[in-house]
Amino acid sequence: MNQSLLIRYFELKKLPPDLRYLALKQWEQEVIINIQQRRDSVTELSLVVCSHR
Repeated sequence: MNQSLLIRYFELKKLPPDLRYLALKQWEQEVIINIQQRRDSVTELSLVVCSHR
């Protein structure tokens, strides 16, 4: 997760309860968009398996 999103989450937790709910909902939407953008930018996944005997 983007470091600034994580920092913002903890800052939002300090807000009064009535403001916190709305701010965290907005934060949640931004996180979902961020994750979708990252997922869309993945071009290759590789699986490496090592065997030690």
